[in-house]
Order: sequence, then structure tokens, then C-alpha cells
Amino acid sequence: MVRGWAEIGERSFRILLIVVLAIAAETRFLGLADRSLWFDEAYSVSVTHGSFLQLVWSVRLFDTHPPLYYALLKGWTLLFGSGEIAVRSLSAVFGVLMVPLLYGFARRMADREVALAAAALLAGSASGCIRFSGCWPLDPGPRCGSPSRPIEGRSKRGVEQR
Repeated sequence: MVRGWAEIGERSFRILLIVVLAIAAETRFLGLADRSLWFDEAYSVSVTHGSFLQLVWSVRLFDTHPPLYYALLKGWTLLFGSGEIAVRSLSAVFGVLMVPLLYGFARRMADREVALAAAALLAGSASGCIRFSGCWPLDPGPRCGSPSRPIEGRSKRGVEQR
């Protein structure tokens, strides 16, 4: 006889949730230091140097985004430094935290099996919408483009380069 989702006990289900969180952490933290900082990441780090007032002023003058991310990154870099792993890990932590948040939201809308499936899909997703710096670590090579790194042979506007 095949056991269905309904027959899985509470303890086994919690173990599955922990496995989903471990997968989320692996897909987001694997390869954080494989590449040096890209322009947008280096810009974010440069904004965090100086006082909090300078940060707010700089973002107000030169950026269209609100300063919350930069303020969080400033505190994060004060604690962990401004290397590749330290800078990228803030976004990776938020990416991992999205998984239980999605589970909780889906659990309110549907049963626990649907919520677990949604969380598992998000946890295993290493796509560009989750990965804050393009396609790595599953990067197949220079053809994998992102807004901050265009596809080889094309400019950011998609025009052929010679």
C-alpha cells in the first residue's frame, strides 16, 4: 500500500521542512565567492561607506531606490566586512527567509502539502530572480546574461558589438 501525504506524521513533515530549508540555503550560498563583485554590487558597497546621513543623501541624489537595503547592507558590512561573501550573504539570507515566509502564506491559503510544494519549488530555484547576481553558480559560461553582465557579443541594449 502506498502512503499518501495525509499519512505522513507531523515529525516527518517537519523533517521535510528542514530539508527544504537546507536546499534553500545550499542554492543561495553555494558559490558566493566564485566571482569578484560586479558593478552593481560594488556600487552598493560604496554607498555604505561613510555615515548613515551620507548614505541617505547619496541614495537620494544618485539612486531611484529607497535606502532600506543600503541601510541594512551598511549594518551587515559593519558586522561581517565588505568582501564578496559578506556582501552577497545578506541577499542570500533574505532569499532563504523567503522560503518559510512563502510556506506560511501558502499554508493560510491551502493545506500543508501545497504549502510544502510551494516552499520546495522556491527553495530549489536558483534562477536569476532569486540569484541576486545573475546566473552563477550554474553559469554555463559567458553566454549567460544578466542586466549587469550582458550576453557576450551584445551590449546591454542588445546591439551587436564588433
